[in-house]
Amino acid sequence: MKVDGVEVENEKTIEYKDKYTPKIREVVPKYGRPGDPITINGRIFTKEYGNANFGDQGTVEDRKEESITAVMVGSRECELTDDLGNMHGLSLESDSDEGSLTCIPGGTFIGPLNATVFVSGKYGKSKIHGAYSINSKGQLFVYHTLPEITSVSPNVGGSEGGTHVTIQGNSFDSFPGKTQVMIGSTPCDIVSVTSAELVCSTPAEGDVSGATVGGRGLLYEIWTETEDATIADTSAGDYNSMTMDGSTVEGPYFNETNGFTGRLSGYFVAPYTGSISFYLLSSDAATLYLSSDSDPANKAMIVENTGAEMTANPGSPHSDPVMMVKGELYYIEAIHVQAAASSEENFLQISLWEHDTIYHESQTSKAKDEVQYLKMDYDREFETQRVTFTGMDPSTQVTFTHVGKKAKAAVGVSSDAGWNEAFTDMLTYSCKYSTGARIVMQQDYEDTDFKLPGTGGTMQDSVQAYCGARALENQGRITHSYSEDDKEIDAKKYPYLCFATKGLSYTGRMSLLVLWEDQNENDRRDWVNIDGVWTPSDDWTYQCLNMKESVMNPNITWVADQMASNSDIDIQDILLSVESKGKYYMDEITISNSEVSIDRSSPSLKNDNVMINTVVVTPADDADSYDVAITPWTCNTEEDDLELFGVLDADIVGLDTSGMTGLEAYEAKAEYLRTSDSVVFSSDSWGSGTVSVERTQRGTRAMTGTFTISYKDQTIELPAYPTEKSLGPALEAFGMVGVRTVFSGSDNKCYKTVIKIDFETSLGGDVPLMVVDSANLLLENGGLDTRFEI
Repeated sequence: MKVDGVEVENEKTIEYKDKYTPKIREVVPKYGRPGDPITINGRIFTKEYGNANFGDQGTVEDRKEESITAVMVGSRECELTDDLGNMHGLSLESDSDEGSLTCIPGGTFIGPLNATVFVSGKYGKSKIHGAYSINSKGQLFVYHTLPEITSVSPNVGGSEGGTHVTIQGNSFDSFPGKTQVMIGSTPCDIVSVTSAELVCSTPAEGDVSGATVGGRGLLYEIWTETEDATIADTSAGDYNSMTMDGSTVEGPYFNETNGFTGRLSGYFVAPYTGSISFYLLSSDAATLYLSSDSDPANKAMIVENTGAEMTANPGSPHSDPVMMVKGELYYIEAIHVQAAASSEENFLQISLWEHDTIYHESQTSKAKDEVQYLKMDYDREFETQRVTFTGMDPSTQVTFTHVGKKAKAAVGVSSDAGWNEAFTDMLTYSCKYSTGARIVMQQDYEDTDFKLPGTGGTMQDSVQAYCGARALENQGRITHSYSEDDKEIDAKKYPYLCFATKGLSYTGRMSLLVLWEDQNENDRRDWVNIDGVWTPSDDWTYQCLNMKESVMNPNITWVADQMASNSDIDIQDILLSVESKGKYYMDEITISNSEVSIDRSSPSLKNDNVMINTVVVTPADDADSYDVAITPWTCNTEEDDLELFGVLDADIVGLDTSGMTGLEAYEAKAEYLRTSDSVVFSSDSWGSGTVSVERTQRGTRAMTGTFTISYKDQTIELPAYPTEKSLGPALEAFGMVGVRTVFSGSDNKCYKTVIKIDFETSLGGDVPLMVVDSANLLLENGGLDTRFEI
């Protein structure tokens, strides 16, 4: 930190807190002349400005310590007091931080302006919260100054042009090119200009176009005692009219209550060439018309409210998109009938949705960021092998094998009892816990409805878990007991924390929040960091920590030397330190009185590329036959096809292994099961009985080939399985720099992928939908349902 350019000692940090930040929610009016007063509504926290409001409620106690220190509109101060120091207006709502202030902006600037309120103390500088609007040039503003014309003379001139017309008013800009004068839609060449007066030379009458178009604003007409949407009689006794800046009617203006008809009309100048949609809000029935040009005769209805409509949601306009041309004039008209039976209210508002914009939700709540989703979804056929027993003694039991590894248990041939368990155990990682330990807390992440207190992350089934089918993804906290309903872990009684981890994002450090007593009998609550608890790896590791011994070890923690000899050691929070190096997982958490070991058995599969979800065994239609259906988590290539099940200590009928060594015979059987779709086994112990295994359905293999995504006149080619990390950089070829791509939801699988394409930091406005062409993707799934689209 520097003060007056000199570095000074600093132990403070700057911390932003939204709850202490002033917020400007509205500026009223939105349009005005330079020097007109404005009112700012929002969260301003105080009604003090210097001493101006001191004791305004009669007591010193009413004064707040904080005060408004300044209000800026554009680059100039907005004066809160008159020349005598009297406030223009500053107040707070009762028992609230919300309030309003009135000030007069300085300067003569014409155009869009921002506003900032400064509040003393911890509050500081305001931010805009819902007050932004966008002008016809696509510029954000909270307040917009406009020039005013007070007189024009002469009001007639020669048909050949060249008549000098003097226009008086305020806030004309004398900088060359900044001020323009139009007669109709034709320029009147400026001869001279000052802030209060300009002179221009008229064009020839024959060159004038659009002469029926009036000045700035919309015409509001009202028949205060007539309910008739078709009325046009401007000579009626209840007819009144006024010109409005902006497109919001919020009366009453002419003592109207209900039972009236209002009309708001004028010309809309398209800010760009492209699609624009419209909103229409009204306190009762209303209709919005838009002409295809400047001629009212060509108007067509684009929005109809049959009753009150007071909601306008960003991104959901009331009208369909209308194609417009930049700079062209379009006649627009809204008719509003407030029935006598309706409330005494007069509200009518026309607003628009620009489909083409540079703004994002982070800049204004009136914008909406484009979001598209890449969906790649297909149904699969599942590997099914039929086991048939022929001529077997019903009391016979057989032990199946897969890729040379045997099942842990034999199964009977006369029923399917125990088959599901045997095959599931054989094809998935299985774990057996040691006995003897008293476990007071355990989490294996298999039940998605059960969570340890304080944990987040995702119970993910698309990763090979340490045990079972699920592990916790991207979570560093094991548990905490901050809630009154949760009890701390007594590390003296239950010192052992055992856990499995996978991922290099872990650092090997564990942090414990310890409740303890020091030697001065003070209750303490401190974090203790223990380094080198384990060595993180991309493979699963399993480890245990004696929390009690670690906390009490002076070579590890600082609290050991200060702890009272009889101090409790209660653990309130357990964190595994992480850095951002990719996904990371934890599994098989236990807290116990002694170390818990796990005997982990790997599945009978070729490698970890194949992950099995379920194995379901059902009796087949044929007698003494059973179908073994295998549902994988993964989408595997041909090289990882499941091979046929084998039978332990049985020979393959038709495969002559005589003359082979034991190893050669083993390899010959393995090759047969790997390359065949059916096999018959025999054994001397079965007599004439046989066991046959036939693949009745091969599981759907992973897609191959490529697909394309097209945007406007560009096309990119992508591999079959794009990821959240690969899709975003690929889309930047379309000019979508900064686009964010993330997996949507927690259950993304290779066969059911949804990637969210978020444009919050990329292109603004409506982004045309990208198109997927999957013709070059190769997928063999028996003609089941597929969906590849954005």
